[in-house]
Amino acid sequence: REFTMKDAYSFDPGWDALDESYAAARGAYTRILERCGVPAIAVLADSGAIGGKDSEEFIYLTEVGEDTILLCDKCGYAANEEKADHKKAEMPAEDPLPLEEVSTPGQKTIDDLAKFLGVPHARTLKAVFYEADGEPVFVAIRGDLEVNEAKLRNALKAVELGLLDDEGVKKHGLVAGSASPVGLSGVKVVADDTALSSPNLVAGANKHDVHYRNVNHGRDWTAGIVTDISKARAGDVCARCGGALQTKRGIEMGHVFKLGTVYTEKLDAMYT
Repeated sequence: REFTMKDAYSFDPGWDALDESYAAARGAYTRILERCGVPAIAVLADSGAIGGKDSEEFIYLTEVGEDTILLCDKCGYAANEEKADHKKAEMPAEDPLPLEEVSTPGQKTIDDLAKFLGVPHARTLKAVFYEADGEPVFVAIRGDLEVNEAKLRNALKAVELGLLDDEGVKKHGLVAGSASPVGLSGVKVVADDTALSSPNLVAGANKHDVHYRNVNHGRDWTAGIVTDISKARAGDVCARCGGALQTKRGIEMGHVFKLGTVYTEKLDAMYT
């Protein structure tokens, strides 16, 4: 699959003028696609390595598309999977309970662990190992959620991001299947915001076939970065209106975003 990249850039004297240029470019895309008979929709998007903000893609919905789009059936919210927000289930407030070791022989996945201990997935803390620009990163996220790698990359301000391979996991002393941030040192820890607001979770004890009950952030572990790094999925609740999100496939036909001063500062391209 190939396409010809056609870029246009505006250079504006201020933020208000930038807003006007953005609106003009957005309007041009809309008119071009309408005149070509392409039924594309505008969706919120991630700016990627280029940077900037207020990013939108024009997506042609089709099952052969390479992008996944989240749409709300109630308010019309639309976003690329890399950018999409969703309302996460909230756990009831509880007093922290004492940390307790529990034997979990052979339980390596969240599904297995939840079934073995008879707890819901939302009562577990999932560990995912990444490498960002050559450095190991420990990601902690509630067990009922999945990591959105675009959000994680942005949180880390990383250029290269990928899962840590088995050799890398062993090299850094991590225990696959029984890992947690409890007692962890020498590795950057990034946590989804739900991991902080969910009390008394089940998490790895950093020993083979052993987990902890009643793990609490602040008492038992602390994250270096706390932000939303979860992936929105079909059936999730829309963060704007409470409706249900659905997924569609699509092809990106155009992309418009505000670079701000990302490149003008680097190039010292200033107005007198």
